[in-house]
Amino acid sequence: MSPDKSRQYAGRPVAERGDERRRRFLDSALDVFSRRGYSSSTVVDICREAGLSTRQFYQCFVDKEAVLSTLYDEANARVQKAVLSSFAAGSEGFAGSLRTAVRAYVDALTADPRVTHLVVTSVVGVSDEFEEKRDRQRQQWLDGLNGFAEAAMANGDLPRRDYTLAWIALVGAINALASAFIKAQPSSAALDKLLDQVDALLWDGLLG
Repeated sequence: MSPDKSRQYAGRPVAERGDERRRRFLDSALDVFSRRGYSSSTVVDICREAGLSTRQFYQCFVDKEAVLSTLYDEANARVQKAVLSSFAAGSEGFAGSLRTAVRAYVDALTADPRVTHLVVTSVVGVSDEFEEKRDRQRQQWLDGLNGFAEAAMANGDLPRRDYTLAWIALVGAINALASAFIKAQPSSAALDKLLDQVDALLWDGLLG
């Protein structure tokens, strides 16, 4: 039987309180994973950070990996939304569109150092199941980038060839640069420098 979402506890809907606890666990886990690293963090650490009990934790999540998975999905959704919005805004030609999309990707990925750490560090080597999840996510990005390249080739903006390896190298390089960025002293000037490096890699190396 599904729970009665209209049921009240202490004057508030039970479902609302459950959603708030879930969010507290997620936000606390993001802090804990960033400070301690995923492998060195425990459910108890997350509960202590959230000020909630382990019993409440397991009412919301199966285990620590489920929390990481949810945070990873949320981070990817934010980055994808930023990139898609940059395309929707429109830029002149293939080069302008791609530069704008790359900036949107980097901006979204580095906006919160905790999220950058999670996406480029915490999720690596967690489990076979998580690696499959990461593979599926990478494939989504590759499918989108290859579709973008196909349209550019059809318009004569790119030479006709397979750009899959170029996209793999580009995304890997961006993530590595973003990781180095958050380990330094993040600033707008440092972010501009990072974007300059990405731009040089993109045009002088991969697509030049």
